[in-house]
Amino acid sequence: MSELPDLPELYPPAMVGRREPRGLSPEAAGGVEIVCEGTRHRVRTARIELRAFQPDDANALLHTIDADVCRWQGWTGLPIEPLAEAMCAPDLDARLNYARLAIVDRASGDLIGARSWQMIEGRPDACDTGNWLAASARGAGYGTAELRAFLVFAHRHLGFETVRAQTNRRNTAARRQYEAAGFEVYTRREFRRLPNGTKAYGRGYRHRDDRSEEACHVGTDALPLLRLDQAGREGPDLP
Repeated sequence: MSELPDLPELYPPAMVGRREPRGLSPEAAGGVEIVCEGTRHRVRTARIELRAFQPDDANALLHTIDADVCRWQGWTGLPIEPLAEAMCAPDLDARLNYARLAIVDRASGDLIGARSWQMIEGRPDACDTGNWLAASARGAGYGTAELRAFLVFAHRHLGFETVRAQTNRRNTAARRQYEAAGFEVYTRREFRRLPNGTKAYGRGYRHRDDRSEEACHVGTDALPLLRLDQAGREGPDLP
C-alpha cells in the first residue's frame, strides 16, 4: 500500500485513537481496498478511488456540478462556488455535520464526483448516503464501481448494518443503479424539501448487510463530531 500524504483530519484523534494503517485488502473485499489510519481513509478499486477532499479540489469539484446535478440535489438557483468550497474545507461545518469523500478516476487522476454520508439520528447502525458524478463519467460504469466500493466500506469497515439513500422518483438512472446494487425500496413517497426550497417526492432505498466485527470507530462513535480548525485543535461540540 502506498503511503498516505498529509491530509486534513476529519475526526479528533482523541475520539477514535491512533492506530497503525489497517483496513481490508482487495482479496478480502472482492477487489475493494480500504486503507484506514483511524481518522483518514482511502477506498480503491481498479477504476476509482474515494479519498478525503482537500482545499485545492474546489475548482475540480465545481466542474462536476452541472444542471442535472443541481436539479437532483436541489441546488438550482443557488450559488454553487461557495458550496464547492465548503465541501472541500479542511474542517466540518457545524451546520452540515456529515462526512464526504472525493470520487477520483484512478487512470486519469481526475476528480469526477462526490460521495457523502451521515449517521441517522438514533440509529448508530445506519447511515444516509448520496453522491453525484460529472457528466463525463455517467453511463461509463463509474457509478456502479463507486457505489459497490462505498457499500463495502460502509458495511464492512465503518460497521453500518443499513445504508439508506433517497432519490427523486423521476431520477430513473439512480433508481436503476440502486436496484441493481441490491437496494430495496422501503418507501415510495419520500417527501423532502430541497436546499432551494422546492419539494421533492421520491423513493427511499436501503441496503442491508451484517455488521463488521472490525468496525472503524469513525463510523459508529465519532458523530456528533468535534469540529477541527486547520491546526487540528478541538473546536466546539457540534449540536
